[in-house]
Amino acid sequence: MLLTAINADTGESVVFDRHSGVELADAVAASCSSGFAYRIGGHRYIDGDYRRNENADLAAGHARALVLSPFGGRSRHPQAWGMALATQLNELRAGGSNVETIIPDANSLDAFGENMMELSRRPLAAEAGYHQGQGVAGRLAGFWH
Repeated sequence: MLLTAINADTGESVVFDRHSGVELADAVAASCSSGFAYRIGGHRYIDGDYRRNENADLAAGHARALVLSPFGGRSRHPQAWGMALATQLNELRAGGSNVETIIPDANSLDAFGENMMELSRRPLAAEAGYHQGQGVAGRLAGFWH
């Protein structure tokens, strides 16, 4: 799992993984931080979405890539920039990767509500995501073998 953020002091992209020495909950919070920067140690981080929405390009060179797209491929970047999810998926496939994508189903979208960053909706969204995950687990089991 790779989680992206932007160093709020330098503007540099940061990728958190299991070797980063950062707790998963902190990496997720930094990766999703909009409004106020999230502090980890002596650094402040903001939403990795400012780099690319899904950051699927980070999986280049891997045989398999599971892309979780909470915004369902929507992007604030102009299509001409080539940063859209469809472009990233095409690039991965062209490089030989087997790619699966999960976007929120209708129940998850309902649980998110209008503002996907609304803290009070986290329990509903987590439960909906859990149920969606159970629904796709069988299909994805074969993907990993």
